[in-house]
Amino acid sequence: MSDERGRGSSPGRWGAQVAVERARILLAVRRHLDAERELRRALADEPQHAEAHAVLAVVLAGLDRSAESVSEARESVRLAPDWWYPHYVAGRMFYYAGNNEEALHAALAATTIDPTVSSIWILIARVHLARRELAWAMAAIREGLTHDPENSELLSLMSLALTDARDVPGALAWAEQAIRLEPESPFAHLVYGFAVRATEKPERAYAAFREALRLDPTMDAARDALVETVKRRNSLYRSLFDTLHADTHESWLPFWIWAVLFACLSVAHWGLWVLDAILTTLLSFHRTDRHLLPFADVRVARLCAAVLGVGCVILLGGKVAGSVPVGWIGVAVLGLVTPIQEAHAEDGRLGKRLLWAWSGLLAVILAYSLVTTLSAASPDSVEEIGFWVGCAAILTVWAPPRVRKTWGFGRRADTTHHRSSGSRDL
Repeated sequence: MSDERGRGSSPGRWGAQVAVERARILLAVRRHLDAERELRRALADEPQHAEAHAVLAVVLAGLDRSAESVSEARESVRLAPDWWYPHYVAGRMFYYAGNNEEALHAALAATTIDPTVSSIWILIARVHLARRELAWAMAAIREGLTHDPENSELLSLMSLALTDARDVPGALAWAEQAIRLEPESPFAHLVYGFAVRATEKPERAYAAFREALRLDPTMDAARDALVETVKRRNSLYRSLFDTLHADTHESWLPFWIWAVLFACLSVAHWGLWVLDAILTTLLSFHRTDRHLLPFADVRVARLCAAVLGVGCVILLGGKVAGSVPVGWIGVAVLGLVTPIQEAHAEDGRLGKRLLWAWSGLLAVILAYSLVTTLSAASPDSVEEIGFWVGCAAILTVWAPPRVRKTWGFGRRADTTHHRSSGSRDL
């Protein structure tokens, strides 16, 4: 995005500016630590260099140091409040940190200074997509296209929005146009894969995600989409996934029907997590596709497979021994797959730790209950423990959104942005 540099820039001292340019080059080849050292030296010579603070914020975001990146972006805005670039960088840092409200506020402030920069409208569109505000996202994209009608990223974002709006033909058309304008854009191929996957013949999605990953081997969104596409070849997994992600509008249904649906969806979520763990474990032994899986995903999938094995052993042992309490504990152990997978899937650090602690607490309770049941003179006295712990485990998927947000939980809806994408992000 060549329009993101230089316009309105205050040059500052020549030495500091040269260091900033070197840092941009290092960031383009993903040498974040070297770029940070260059910028720290520049700021030691000239602490008031606004551009150095802004670029340092981008570097720190690439190093997953969110709080520091936001602080540097704020300092850049303080030093150059009349320049659009610090406001734009601040918006991006807030977006990476999951604070969409502040991100939108900063991006809109940038548009009041220079509304012709397409990168600002890209950020605004991404924020609206993350908030599921499709109409606002499309409006921002159209505004950006009035200033840069051949911007492949804007066209790709329109395709993404139309895919979410279930306008598959429109999404395909916009994605194809984005690829024609920039054939080497991994993001364009990624959104084309999303659009194709929504058709009745999604086989081409695999090839599109493969191409996106070939163009950018570090693009996690493409890798996740490719793995998801492989899993969706399993008809049962695909049916559960589509059912759980379908929009429902039957708000008029009686309460008791919602209660039944709530229970069924909880069990269906558990079944989806179980299938996910099994398929991921099987993929980890596949010769051609196992390199697509991050080690953390494989580790958690194998942990879940082990939990399933232990649960089945306890359940069968309870059946053979004729012990209902032991059988319920086995069922509850099977239910631990839900909190484990939820803990792994969460982005918020505090939320992830709380969910892992919750999973561990449930496991400890079940272990204690099993020992107590086996040694109790009247095992029926602890019969209900396994049932209630199993319910608590499976219902973990319904953690209230407000609680998730308050405690740092939550997955951002837009996972297509790759924060370490080099000089294009400057």
